[in-house]
Amino acid sequence: YYFIYVPMVALIYWVGIRWLMHRPEQTKEKREALLAPVELAAQVERLKSVMQTDKPYLASDLSLKTLAIKMGLPINHLSFVLNEGFSKNFNEFVNEYRVEEVCRKLQDASFDHLTIAGVALASGFKSVPTFQRTFKQMKGVTPKTFKSGKVVRN
Repeated sequence: YYFIYVPMVALIYWVGIRWLMHRPEQTKEKREALLAPVELAAQVERLKSVMQTDKPYLASDLSLKTLAIKMGLPINHLSFVLNEGFSKNFNEFVNEYRVEEVCRKLQDASFDHLTIAGVALASGFKSVPTFQRTFKQMKGVTPKTFKSGKVVRN
């Protein structure tokens, strides 16, 4: 039976390797065909507008799915817009808006009654450790240092 099994196993491996080697090209072509460059640019501007006017990032339960529904786009199209239009994934994109909201609130005297953690939670973050880590990565300083005004704010 070896004269049947060995060629069959070799054929299965050969087909599998060919499929794996050809697959990335198909995926790239499919991603490029998802949205035309003009449509991508329009969706990028539309997403910026929605984020600035509706502020969906303030909801701590915001997900790619809920934002896609709000935008009226399929999830894979929104993901494509984020990846190709902003060079960011969903979490990076949303957290950037949340960090900017925190910075705005930390500089606003009407939010002085809240702790930094309170401001973070009111700005859409689910947890304080995630907020601390994200803020430090994006701003290069801790939120406490930022609030104290001992750094040049960008």
